[in-house]
Amino acid sequence: MSNRLDGPERCCEVDLEAIGYDGHHAAEDLEEWHRRGLRPTTQELIDALLAEGIAGARLLDIGAGVGTVHLTLLEAGAASAVDVDASQEYLDAARSEATRRGAWSNGWSTCTATSLRSPSN
Repeated sequence: MSNRLDGPERCCEVDLEAIGYDGHHAAEDLEEWHRRGLRPTTQELIDALLAEGIAGARLLDIGAGVGTVHLTLLEAGAASAVDVDASQEYLDAARSEATRRGAWSNGWSTCTATSLRSPSN
């Protein structure tokens, strides 16, 4: 018996929970970012991207979590960003942070991973 909802546009929370990405820790992850700043590996990634130059870049952040990478890069000069995530809780946390930082006016948007569709043949 499948726990999956009907239709390709939806996956269910049971599926996300099974892979450990159900969004239950989104608020805690956002709070940790506020308290401690970026994780060292995240900072390393951002530094590498900044060294390449991101002025005017359009970002696609798949599995974006609370938005640490793309929100930081928007603040550093990227033109726009799309946050794709399977977890609505992580999208909500990222949206809250984007609003707090004023990123809505900076070309920021979200998309659930399950709403992406491949082109029809």
